[in-house]
Amino acid sequence: WRGATLNDEIKWFDPSTYGFTMRKHRMGETMGYAYRLIGGIPDNEIIFYLPGVRTEETTTAQHRVVNLTTVTPLTDDQTDVTFELYWDLPWGALIQPILPLLIRSFLGQDRDVVIKQQQGLKHESVLRLIKDSDTLARWYYQLKKEYLRSQIEDREFVTPVKSQQLKWRA
Repeated sequence: WRGATLNDEIKWFDPSTYGFTMRKHRMGETMGYAYRLIGGIPDNEIIFYLPGVRTEETTTAQHRVVNLTTVTPLTDDQTDVTFELYWDLPWGALIQPILPLLIRSFLGQDRDVVIKQQQGLKHESVLRLIKDSDTLARWYYQLKKEYLRSQIEDREFVTPVKSQQLKWRA
């Protein structure tokens, strides 16, 4: 799904209700070819919010593709990931048979990272996160902590996320 070549990523993020938003931006020339099939270089916006919901909207002048991913803990070491996809592409039904394979590959890369992370935490109990590239993960933990505190203290949730530009290689 994602190529082996690393590219510089520079994105702006803003706080949103119980989460954060990657500002809508024009996708660059390094984007995957699949995006070109929806009508040119698209705009993209991603919103994440607690408890574990991520929406991504990719739009061109002609078309729109939206995916919704939810992550639901089942046990201490099991999680259910649900992925839903919407599009208004007239030819979208043609790719439906291969979508499960593509989605499994896409989500599998994230799953593999989480598995490696969990294996590492068995040997060292502190999760080490790198500035910028792991800021979204740090925000997630800060959001969860603040949400729990606000519930315990019976007060309004105060987001720990501040607007900022992040840079990383992906």
